[in-house]
Amino acid sequence: MKFSAVFALAFVSTVAAAQDCDQFNFMVEVDPPEQIYNPWSPEGGNWFTFTVEDGTVDVNGLLIEDPEITTICDVEVYVATITMTGSKALLVDVSHSTPGQSDAEVLLMELTADFANGLDIWLDDEAVANIQDQLGSGVVLSGSFQPAEFLSLLDGRPASGDYIVHLSDELGGSMQVAAVGIRIWAPDGTPEATDNCPGIYNRDQADTDGDGIGDACDPTPFGGWANLGNALAGTHGNPVLAGAGTLAANDPITLSLTNALEDTTAYLVVGLTQLNAPFKGGTLVPALDLAGFPLALPTGPLGEIPINATWPAGIPGGFTTYYQYWILDPAGPVGFSASNAISGTTP
Repeated sequence: MKFSAVFALAFVSTVAAAQDCDQFNFMVEVDPPEQIYNPWSPEGGNWFTFTVEDGTVDVNGLLIEDPEITTICDVEVYVATITMTGSKALLVDVSHSTPGQSDAEVLLMELTADFANGLDIWLDDEAVANIQDQLGSGVVLSGSFQPAEFLSLLDGRPASGDYIVHLSDELGGSMQVAAVGIRIWAPDGTPEATDNCPGIYNRDQADTDGDGIGDACDPTPFGGWANLGNALAGTHGNPVLAGAGTLAANDPITLSLTNALEDTTAYLVVGLTQLNAPFKGGTLVPALDLAGFPLALPTGPLGEIPINATWPAGIPGGFTTYYQYWILDPAGPVGFSASNAISGTTP
């Protein structure tokens, strides 16, 4: 069966290289999972095509002008399979084709054995263990592994073109593919030391809200609310804090705490910076740098605190504040539970 599409670019924020080498990431989930075919079947295996095009690219819903995506400096491939029982011979390869160049193909893995019940792996030249050495585990094999042949064979080629990941099972064992993905790094023209999204492909360096974080990696590129996590479970599990409103001058905003212990005291912490310090068995995210906070408030019979207010005028764009509740709760590790932290950034 063939799966072919031009996927929207989704970006992730980790890359070790200090050079100008920035990542974009394609992923497709196969739902429901599909049988991996024999290479001699009419389907010839399972084919996944990921296309990188020069021109305007879609980055997290933002249109970025990029007339020329340059050259490959790194590639990784992701494979997830399930229901792997009995004998099998899994072969995975990736090929790259682009105008004006001969096609290049890399053998990623060729395993013949009952090597696992499933796979959840990245094939990465920088990994320590080689995938060809992973046999007979009997469990889901996960993590990063060196491929059979180095993906660096693709380095230096034009980054645009088609990347085709091909899977087949020569022994026709019971095996299904659940997801396939590929990470491609290419220079975006800005050295990492001055890049506003280090390791993330954003040639235009756009920063709409002026907070110093590029739109391509900013969870709130136009301002707004972001969930920072770090909840600490209590009687009813994790208390939940959410923010709503534009954060524009004189517009209404709402802070809503739910799922907290009922009829107790919750302390709202609001900070101008992040502290991220260990506290009461969890993590205190906002810094204690704003007068009037923490603010003690009752959770009421439903374990909820709604706060409705008007955002003040005169606050510049790109200004961020941080919020988190700490709740008196005997089920917490040190007598407290905590909500997730959130941030609000003005547009």
